[in-house]
Amino acid sequence: MKSKLRFLVYIAIAAIITLNLASCDIMKPVNEPGGTPTDTPSVPSGIYTGTVNGATYTLTVYPAAAKAAHAVGDKFTLTVNRANTEKTSSGKLVNITGSILSAQPSYKDAPVITITVSGTQITNISTGSITFNDGSTEKGPGDFTFTNVAVTGVTLAPNTLNLTVGGSTGTLTATVAPSDAANKTVTWSTSDSGVATVNNGVVTAVGGGTATITVSTQDGGKTATCAVTVKPFAVTLNSVTADGSSTQTTTQLTLTFSQSITGLSASDINLSGVSNVSKGTLSGSGPTYILPISGFTSGGNLSVAVSSPAGYNVSGSPKTVSIFAAGPAILKGIEYYWVNEHGSLVTTSGNAVTIAAGATLTITAQSPGYIVRQWHLNGVNTGQSGDTYSFSSTTPGKHIVGLFVEKDSKLYNTNIIITVLGTRSVTIDMYDSRGDGWDGNGALRINVNGVDIAANIKVQTGYTNKYTFDVMLGAVVQFYWVAGEYQDENSFIAYYTSKPPSPAFSPNTAWNGSNALVYWLRGTMNSISDGTLLGSFTVQ
Repeated sequence: MKSKLRFLVYIAIAAIITLNLASCDIMKPVNEPGGTPTDTPSVPSGIYTGTVNGATYTLTVYPAAAKAAHAVGDKFTLTVNRANTEKTSSGKLVNITGSILSAQPSYKDAPVITITVSGTQITNISTGSITFNDGSTEKGPGDFTFTNVAVTGVTLAPNTLNLTVGGSTGTLTATVAPSDAANKTVTWSTSDSGVATVNNGVVTAVGGGTATITVSTQDGGKTATCAVTVKPFAVTLNSVTADGSSTQTTTQLTLTFSQSITGLSASDINLSGVSNVSKGTLSGSGPTYILPISGFTSGGNLSVAVSSPAGYNVSGSPKTVSIFAAGPAILKGIEYYWVNEHGSLVTTSGNAVTIAAGATLTITAQSPGYIVRQWHLNGVNTGQSGDTYSFSSTTPGKHIVGLFVEKDSKLYNTNIIITVLGTRSVTIDMYDSRGDGWDGNGALRINVNGVDIAANIKVQTGYTNKYTFDVMLGAVVQFYWVAGEYQDENSFIAYYTSKPPSPAFSPNTAWNGSNALVYWLRGTMNSISDGTLLGSFTVQ
């Protein structure tokens, strides 16, 4: 009975032991066949590579906690890629001494792998055994011999660039070859900082012209270039006006452009046609500027030409404007009148006089025996009949004062012609039949009263161009030719702006209309030599 009871107790104990063993976890090596791979964090704290004997080794370290430096306990993977086959050893770092990492693979009984790193490169893997996750092993390669891949060249894209001053910048991209070159550092330079500058490949237009942008490699001094063409910013001088009148001396000019011009100064503005005109300091932020003038003692047609400051191309220049040096308020151009021996009424001014716009001309009877019956102006009875008549007008051109007097019961009449000085606007329409502008140096030179006021009036590009200038009444205007190329393509017509050609000018046909001051048709200018007078007229 006792032996039977002892047997049952043995059976119970054996069952309890069996149940306990069944409920316990049996610890298998993580990477032993049949084991479970260790989870790996997704963000590494370091990746190191090296290639030796045809194999590429990649060590990736994953931090156990969020930190930059490696620490004991960090997980790692060491991958060996050789001939498109790849093996990986995973585990944890068990020691760190400077740049030497001791890596313990997770596979059971695997020896520690000693790995030395520098920067992002593996410089040594101990020659002991490397145990991979599948249990296979291979010998560590030892020292890695690194080849410093030299630069063989550099290219730029694009290799040509067209910019405009004040416009958008351009961007150049430098590509260093080969793609795995160790040192891809480059420097940038420009051949002319007055035309274009460069900063890390970004090119900025400064002034008109051409410049070469060069990129140079630090390794080997390899270079590539980009040819940059910069067009100056196009600005038009729209108008020039002056204050003053016959009773008030001109003190300033007002210049209006299509756009503001950075850096514009009085030195960029050239004045001619009137003697002793001094310039003051230019003011204004644009597009309208004020230029004080002084020093002149007589008025006239002032030619205003604007040079093109750096980075700009100014067109529409020069322009002509009337300036005044004030005289007395009343001009006694006619002092008295009488009947000559032929019974005609005459005046001391020969029946003609010229005055400035806004000035007053006083006609006074100084001889006894005359009775003034009527004063007429431009054919209309003014209703005045006294001995003194005052004329004033701001309308340029000729005005006729009719004088009717009685003497010895006889009525006499004469006309006094008064010319009011002023300006008229003249327009030149220019054409090029080919559409590429007037070739070579072909251009018009404009001369007023013996002074050149413009020397390069032409069709710059395209088919047409228009040039307008103001000139004083009575002035003599002459057009001279500046010889160019393919002149048979050129034609032009000049006319008063207020009286355009009628019918409309057609440069390619035998046009023969009215209101033309000077004109030349297509095909008629081919043999004209440099300096030839094309035509002239007196402004009326």
